[in-house]
Amino acid sequence: MAAFAFLLIVVIAVSIRTEKAMVRQLEAVRQAAERLAGSDVDGSITSPVIEEFDNLVRDFNLLGEQVHIRAAEAAAERGKLEAVLRNISAGVMVTDPDGRIIMLNRAAEDILGVGQQKAEGCRIIEVFSSRELDQAVARALRGASIDEEISVIYPRRMTMHLKSNTVTSMDGRVMAIVSTIEDATALERLNQVRQDFVANVSHELRTPVASIKALTDSLLNGAMEEEETARSFLQDLEREVGRLAQLIEDLLTLGRLEAKETGLRLENIHVGDLFRESLEAKAKLAEEYNVNLELRTAEDVTIRGDHTLLLMALNNLVDNAIKYNREGGSICLSESTGDRGVMLEVADTGIGIPREELPRIFERFYRIDKARSRETGGTGLGLSIVKHVAELHGGSVDVASVEGEGTAFDMHLPNFDRMRP
Repeated sequence: MAAFAFLLIVVIAVSIRTEKAMVRQLEAVRQAAERLAGSDVDGSITSPVIEEFDNLVRDFNLLGEQVHIRAAEAAAERGKLEAVLRNISAGVMVTDPDGRIIMLNRAAEDILGVGQQKAEGCRIIEVFSSRELDQAVARALRGASIDEEISVIYPRRMTMHLKSNTVTSMDGRVMAIVSTIEDATALERLNQVRQDFVANVSHELRTPVASIKALTDSLLNGAMEEEETARSFLQDLEREVGRLAQLIEDLLTLGRLEAKETGLRLENIHVGDLFRESLEAKAKLAEEYNVNLELRTAEDVTIRGDHTLLLMALNNLVDNAIKYNREGGSICLSESTGDRGVMLEVADTGIGIPREELPRIFERFYRIDKARSRETGGTGLGLSIVKHVAELHGGSVDVASVEGEGTAFDMHLPNFDRMRP
């Protein structure tokens, strides 16, 4: 009886010990599973105390290794995708189904003027003052394919080209909305410039064409019979045809310069000779307006440039200086040299340009005094041509003016004497 009791005690003790070992082993499995679920790199289980758990522990550790491998691969792929999205040249914005911003890549940050850190987790309307943008992304969430122009006021006023589509899971659930963003502000401005250009050309052509038609009608309706009247009409007709021809020529020249279709024919140019050639071309006009022409040159300055284009630019500057001068006024052509190159200056003692008008004088068709410009036969394109000629040579044009005292245009050109074709 005593032996049986002792055996029973031993069995109970072994059972209790085994049960505790099993509980510890199961707890170890549970903790390892929790670590694995939490993406803990250490989700393995040490060797089992109980031999019967050996296969379970081995299979669990193998599963953990596979999970970690897959997780590492997924993380690497996610990192690659994020790197691509962050560095792609197009702006990319990703939002969740609730309309909150998940990601802005660098291009989107630059375009929109807001950083990822500030925008992340915020709704679109909270970051950008644009209901258009918010509503467009909301329509994409409902399945619409978005491809349209959107206006944004804040953080900066702009027009964007937005394309938005949803990203769905295998079971059809919307996971995110991906939007590509392009800054269309410059394109919109270009379209506006083109529209203005067409409108200006139409207006500028209308005046001489209308005058030509009126004069020809008058001549055909009997004015030819009166010699003096006919001569006057023909002179007016010649003037209007000349104005129309000059406008067309200037338009073609400006178009070639803006499109950079005119290549530079570089040659050695003596600045003094270039000045004299321009003054000779405008001598008759200066005499008509009673304006004195002066030349101040060192006589030894030589540059390399396109003779035809530079002479055209100088002629335009001298032409304006004569027509907008005062009777008995003067014009002086001079040059100066420095480390950066040569500066050609055309200075006059004319009526000057109001300070508020200076920023716009190089725009096409921009005129300060429209009536006087038409009287003198100006096309409104001369200064724009000067600007493009200087830029085509790698230079620039500056203007300084005091209203009522005069104006000086300085054409800065690089050191062409150091350049060789």
